[in-house]
Parts: sequence; C-alpha cells; structure tokens
Amino acid sequence: MPYCSNCGKQLEDGWVNCPYCVQTENIIPIQVVQHLPWYGAVFNYLIGTASILLGIFLQLLVAKANYNSPFPNVLCTSEGCTDYTSVCIGFQILFLVFGIYLIVGTAHKRRYLN
Repeated sequence: MPYCSNCGKQLEDGWVNCPYCVQTENIIPIQVVQHLPWYGAVFNYLIGTASILLGIFLQLLVAKANYNSPFPNVLCTSEGCTDYTSVCIGFQILFLVFGIYLIVGTAHKRRYLN
C-alpha cells in the first residue's frame, strides 16, 4: 500500500495525489511481505515444538539434574536448601505459552495469508 510522504496517511493504489493534504509528489509505495516461506514455517514449528516439550518436561529435567536432593526442585548447597518450585512452574508456563503462540501464529499466517 502506498503512503503519503507528507502526512503519512494510507493511499489507494493509483492515486496521484493525497486527498488529505493535496501532496502531489513523493508518494511512497510500500511492499508488505504477506507470506511466510516454507523454511521459516518449519523453523517456527520446530522451535515451537521444542518450547512445548521443554515446558512439559522442565520439572523432570530440573529434578534429574539435582539428584543430590531428596525433593525435586529443591537445590541444596552447603549454605542451605532453596525451593525452586514456583520458578520452575513459571518457566513451564512461559515455554508452553510461547510454543503454542508460535505454532498457532505460524499456522494462521501460512493458512490465511498465502
């Protein structure tokens, strides 16, 4: 869509001047890429799937990495123990939401804008 260089309002294709400010020169055509290439979609699907899987299994990964502790999500050091349950749940939700958003957004862009 072209835009007026003087006032910045959107113009119709083929207009020679801007009806809002009567600018007759410097009408800027702007090209908008409306499709997502297949390799971009595959990349987005892979990152989205990895994010969802990480969100699902994050608590298990933290528990396996912290095998010295009798409780999952509790990190014990020589100075004491710290419970990371709320942080872990927050990251799980973040990864799940990001992955779902990425997959749904990519599917929407591939379906409706191509």
